[in-house]
Amino acid sequence: MEGSFSTSSQPSEHIGDRSYRESRILSYRLRQNTNVYLEDKSFVDGFSFLTNVVAAGTSLTNPPPALTPSTSVLTLCATLIVHPTYTTRAKSDEDARASNEATRFLRNVNELVGPINADLKKAFTFETSAKKRRRLERGSRSPISPDTASEKDVQVQEDHINSPFAHERSVFAQVEDFWQVVGWAFNCSIAHRKRWDRWKVWLDIMLDVLGRDLEQSIQQGKPQASLISQYLKDRNNRTAWREVMAAILADGSHTSMKKFGEVWQNETRERKAKENEAAREINLEDGNFGDYDVIDDDDDEAMGEEEQDLPVEAPAVDEHSEDWGGPESIALRQRFLQLVSSILKIFTTSTNPAQLIWHVWHSRVLENAFPDLETLFDLITECLRPLPLPIFSQFISTFLFETNDQCCLLTNLMIPFLPRAPATLDVFKPEQDKFVKHFLPSAANSTRVTDNLKMSLMIEALLMHMWTAETLHPDKALTDAVTKGIKARTKKCEYNTRTKEDKEHQTLLVMSAERINLILEMLEMPDEPVVSIGGVDGTDEMPASTLESELSDLDSDMTDPNEDTTMTLGHVDRSSSSSTSTPESTDESVVSERSVSPDSKKAREWESTNRPKRTVVKLNMKSAGRRKFLRDLK
Repeated sequence: MEGSFSTSSQPSEHIGDRSYRESRILSYRLRQNTNVYLEDKSFVDGFSFLTNVVAAGTSLTNPPPALTPSTSVLTLCATLIVHPTYTTRAKSDEDARASNEATRFLRNVNELVGPINADLKKAFTFETSAKKRRRLERGSRSPISPDTASEKDVQVQEDHINSPFAHERSVFAQVEDFWQVVGWAFNCSIAHRKRWDRWKVWLDIMLDVLGRDLEQSIQQGKPQASLISQYLKDRNNRTAWREVMAAILADGSHTSMKKFGEVWQNETRERKAKENEAAREINLEDGNFGDYDVIDDDDDEAMGEEEQDLPVEAPAVDEHSEDWGGPESIALRQRFLQLVSSILKIFTTSTNPAQLIWHVWHSRVLENAFPDLETLFDLITECLRPLPLPIFSQFISTFLFETNDQCCLLTNLMIPFLPRAPATLDVFKPEQDKFVKHFLPSAANSTRVTDNLKMSLMIEALLMHMWTAETLHPDKALTDAVTKGIKARTKKCEYNTRTKEDKEHQTLLVMSAERINLILEMLEMPDEPVVSIGGVDGTDEMPASTLESELSDLDSDMTDPNEDTTMTLGHVDRSSSSSTSTPESTDESVVSERSVSPDSKKAREWESTNRPKRTVVKLNMKSAGRRKFLRDLK
């Protein structure tokens, strides 16, 4: 996988297609203005100001380096996006806008400057216990004096933002591990939907940062220096990698909530409306300061831990456990799986000598630090197999892996469902003969309708992906195996329909079997030729299926289903007379000259000599299966 990576959740782009502006630190005056805004908690004005500064000059043909703030500002920005004080416990619209402005600014930095130029790796580094102790020690020292300060000390002090959200209360200082945050965020998608509304934004930005950072690192030949590698480097055994999968697939259960708890203490506690919430009159002469002398939630949290004994809202797991947070949650989980598999694939399948040397060295220093893709697929199989049917179905139908990797993962997923697993099988070398022998004719190893339906859905997805990858070829053995498997799964669970859910699943099993048969029908149809449209040079080409779509607006009720439809340039000829029919041919496409009726023989000879030949494609529209399949796809 040398030199290639694309985030499937976004429009696929080659590494070289993205260009970022060089970065330059803010001038002293701009740094001072920024610090005044942010330290005074005027976050809306501060981030609006920074957004304009970073975007300045973008429209130029050769834009100058972008002025970017210090990493402490970026840390503050990433924290405000999701911190409860400015989201679910926001006291005013201004506080809520602060979170949105921080989101907009961070997206602009990531897209215009890029993660590496902006040094997001440093800004998004999680603090370990040792780092926290060193930070506290630095805070307890006496201030730097002008006489003893070095140039580096002065620079650090100027870049320092005097805001707890950039330091001890930042998201990166609450837990020691990125995957703890990921697990808690996905728990919120099921148990705390109000918090999920902000965590999903944070996860989306982090995924974009991680993907772009990996792209740039690969482009520079240093994927081991990427931010995602940093987040995974301490995972040095299978158990640790199982925790990564548990975080990505966190389900809001008691076990998951215990393993991946709140990032901030009492994070899910909502702001309580006060009886006298109306703004009080300010009269300084009479000593009436309105609500300016009232300690707010922010100050209370900073002063101590008085809140720790307050009751926390109980998670509403039952309400949303069936949808696992909805499509947005599933999509974000799929992006994480795709990202993790990409970094593993780089180091385990790359032919780049530098990457191979680093992987060998890293594996010896940290045994099994980066497992192979097969180990990752085994862990995914462990987590996905027991999922409820609706969630299981969503996962196998929305994978973002490459087509070949999806076939491999589906094969791996089916093995635990088989009555007898094959003794020797390389899931990374999918062969049709292996599927025909071991998978396609098999029912699940239980009589439960759910298991047999899962088996059918996996076979359906596998056949579709193999057909897309052009590794599936029609033959009698394939058809017989598919037919045998459909009958076996139907028969095995035909008497196990005691509940309403089982009856619904049995109906879904029949529908899945119909879709499998449609795939076989499409597979057995001859390939459509690519035909030339226009001049004789053949510069304009399109597949015949594109021409077929032009017939979609015709009234199908007025067309004989057994009639061949011959489509020519500019018109559709449905005449059955022998004078206009095209000659019989073994191919679907027939090339003929458009009949003309000139007044003289000379005119006919001139036209036949000088007029370029037009291409006529004859589409076989007899197959009802093709039409039904196309309608289903639409």
